[in-house]
Amino acid sequence: MYTVGREIENAIQSMLSVSEEYANIQAKLDRAQSDLGMLETLFNVSKYIGSDIEPQAVLNVLEDSIKGVFGASSTQVIFDDNKRHLSFSTDLYEYFTYENLNDNVEDSLVIEDLSKSDVATLDFGSALAIRLGIGKETYGFLVCYWQRAYEMNRSKMVFLQIISTQVSVFLKSASLVEEFKEMAVIDPLTGIYNRSHFSNIVETTKPEFGESIILFDIDHFKLVNDKKGHQFGDSVLVKFGEIITEVASANEGVAFKYGGEEFIINSKGGRENASNIANEIRRRFFEETGYTVSSGISTMGYSCKISRYVDMIKQADDALYVSKQCGRNKSTVSSSDIQILKLASNSLSKLLSKSFRQLTPMSLVRMDIKTPTVMDEEAFEKLRSSVLSIGRIYDEVFITASLDILYIVHGKVDVDEFIERSRQILKKTHPHIEYEIHSLDRTFKEVLVHSSRVSELSQILGAELGFKPDMINKIRMACEWHDVGKLCTDPVVYNRDRKLTDAEYEIIKMHSWLSYCIANDHPALSEFANWVLYHHEDFNGKGYFGLKGDEIPFPAQIISLVDKFDALTEDRCYRPAFDWREALEILRNEAYKFDESLFGTFEALITRMMQNQSLELA
Repeated sequence: MYTVGREIENAIQSMLSVSEEYANIQAKLDRAQSDLGMLETLFNVSKYIGSDIEPQAVLNVLEDSIKGVFGASSTQVIFDDNKRHLSFSTDLYEYFTYENLNDNVEDSLVIEDLSKSDVATLDFGSALAIRLGIGKETYGFLVCYWQRAYEMNRSKMVFLQIISTQVSVFLKSASLVEEFKEMAVIDPLTGIYNRSHFSNIVETTKPEFGESIILFDIDHFKLVNDKKGHQFGDSVLVKFGEIITEVASANEGVAFKYGGEEFIINSKGGRENASNIANEIRRRFFEETGYTVSSGISTMGYSCKISRYVDMIKQADDALYVSKQCGRNKSTVSSSDIQILKLASNSLSKLLSKSFRQLTPMSLVRMDIKTPTVMDEEAFEKLRSSVLSIGRIYDEVFITASLDILYIVHGKVDVDEFIERSRQILKKTHPHIEYEIHSLDRTFKEVLVHSSRVSELSQILGAELGFKPDMINKIRMACEWHDVGKLCTDPVVYNRDRKLTDAEYEIIKMHSWLSYCIANDHPALSEFANWVLYHHEDFNGKGYFGLKGDEIPFPAQIISLVDKFDALTEDRCYRPAFDWREALEILRNEAYKFDESLFGTFEALITRMMQNQSLELA
């Protein structure tokens, strides 16, 4: 028994020894696995830090890895709320604030019992907080939280401090990258988005229905720099940047600096909203600086119907040019009339040059596509192909981004047959498209006849005023071309047989600028094409563009006076013609529109001519 008992006792001792040894081995294994886990975490985080992965992805790996290795209930990097660009989880933000951590953590802080600490609003558990930063610059805090008490030994602290140092370097790099990215898209002077950022949007996205491009250009800005210096000029740009950003942000828009003194707004909300934005900016800029700005507007689905930013920008730029040419401090909305002019001006100039010298067989036809509201490039090219097939190889076809088309049909043609052929082709290729087709032949004839009469009478008046033959010849040419822009004017509005609305009147008023552009394309007229532009200016400054008195070129004043007289003495679709006495009386009552001496000479000339004509008839 004794022997057996001793053997059992020895066996038990051996088993106990083996168990203790196993426990020691298990403990070593656990420590080794923990160390391995920390090394793997360090490796993984280091690998991600050295890659091009987005910062938030790296922080996710860091938070999940540390949470797994240390058995933490939650792990998170906490940033300043005002600069929180890199983290999107909020687990610990409701308990630990950046301000509290910043006030209480110099390097690292172990909190064994959160119920006794003011650092967090938690009543239980343990926490560890480590400052992430380089030098005096702090980027955030790595916070680990355990719901129960947790023992933090030296090796774990060393590991966390090593990985925190790596993360701090990474955050420094990420911060610099963000700064560089911001510098790449922000204009350094005004602090708003630059042209590069706008170009990236243009190249990677497509405009939506109702989206607008508003292009601004500060008027006479070179004079501001020349007179007051570039430093002052920069302050004007900064002020405009502030105004445009504020107004754009309040009206579904984003502002960009586009060039030296050019700015762009990309806005939602349609054409009316874009016009309101432009007018509000012009008003505020003038009130706050005393300077003016001009703008041009294009809207997808209205002035532009092809889903391409390049067309919208081109239209806004052309509309801005109109504002500049028509007196500045204006907002112009791109229209099909402006677009047709830009495409067809040179051809119309050549055509008219022949027509004023000899009757050239030709016809003008305008087509307005009503649907669809917006086309992609493929659909537009299909429509273009159909439209081109209507004309002959030697005819000229101009297709705008607003889906208005102008045909210059050369040679003798039956216009009704041409229009019917157009209908048949479109019915076959685009059965669901609505459109209007207008012959401009009557308009063309009216322009030629009216211009010839104005030219003849202006030459007589020029001779009466003692002008030299060269000047009289220039006046003759300017008169011939003064109304040619009506060939680019919306035929529906031009042929109205009732009083025009304000909006329709604005369309008609545009004809003087359209005429100027066509005349300016003629080499013999470019020197004095501005006489055409200003032929609707009134001496009291109440004309189309607001020029007053001697600001109006004297030949333009002659054209204006003779043009008004001839218009009164010819039949219009909304009234019969006045006789010469009635016309002079009407003009006499509006004498404030003319130079007094010029009107006196003209009145005497007409009276003498009409009286002589009466004597001859008698």
